[in-house]
Amino acid sequence: MTSKSAQILHKVLCEHNASAISVVPKVIKVESTMKPMEAASILWENDIISAPVWDDTTKKYIGFFHMHDILSSFIDATKTDTEEAKISSSICFADVRDKNVSFFSSRNPFVHGTDDESLLELCKFLSRKDCRRIPIFQQDNEEHDKFYNLISVSAIVKFLASQCSIEMLSSETIEDVQDALDYKKDVVSVLDTTPALNAFTIMDDKRLSGIAVVDEDGKLVGNTSARDIKFAVIALSSSSSNDNDDKGVEMDMDILSYLAKVRQSKANKKERYPCCHVHENDTIGYVLHLLMKTGYHRVFVVDEDLRPVGVISVTDVMNFASQANDDNV
Repeated sequence: MTSKSAQILHKVLCEHNASAISVVPKVIKVESTMKPMEAASILWENDIISAPVWDDTTKKYIGFFHMHDILSSFIDATKTDTEEAKISSSICFADVRDKNVSFFSSRNPFVHGTDDESLLELCKFLSRKDCRRIPIFQQDNEEHDKFYNLISVSAIVKFLASQCSIEMLSSETIEDVQDALDYKKDVVSVLDTTPALNAFTIMDDKRLSGIAVVDEDGKLVGNTSARDIKFAVIALSSSSSNDNDDKGVEMDMDILSYLAKVRQSKANKKERYPCCHVHENDTIGYVLHLLMKTGYHRVFVVDEDLRPVGVISVTDVMNFASQANDDNV
């Protein structure tokens, strides 16, 4: 039996199409021939997590370059360094040999839609693990260089929240997240004493966008994501940097010290660092509006001792709404 909250959210997805989602101010792209560091700089400069990859030879978009690809490139670069070299030494991140942006784009295919497609149809594409954002073309105009919007999972979740008040999703007939939402119960976490490089390696090996940081008692004390690799990449790929804020960032620091160092950077005051939590008896409405209000991609579910017992991502919320039983809507 489909939950009441899922029915409400599913109805919104059915009744609205892609044109209902706000258009991004500017579509940012990267070139297929770029090296990872070049593409990474474009993502950082525009504070975005991914960008479509344009191939000038074929004159079409061939995929996406994602923030996690920067993380993978960095981890790859550290593995090519000599055993004697210190992790904190200058690593030439831009020289990850035989790999350019086109190599990474194969992981993130260019799946697109049109502005007349329902949000429900778009959710079916976005539920794929290799699809994070969908380029939107105008109806009857699917030229490879003419899309005008990029719709992400976060944008859909934000739209759902704008259409459904907390009260609407918090009635007595609506289940809490523990009973209604299918979220991950096996939280990947690292101790706050774990070296930063180890934490990022775990994230890369498991293809995760973020992991929890806990203390010796298992209490949630922080969270790190692929965004946090930025400062290590900048500091370690350019020994000639004059930015004192980046100096002293070393990957053998414990993860909390590393995060404390990079997150106080003057150049990065506007960036978000998600670490918030909910409880198993909170409602879907509360979780949905928390994600909208904070702009975070995930929230941790904690027990009464603040130990993480689950993690809810924006994709989990989208799937919850899109996979409701149509017969009950």
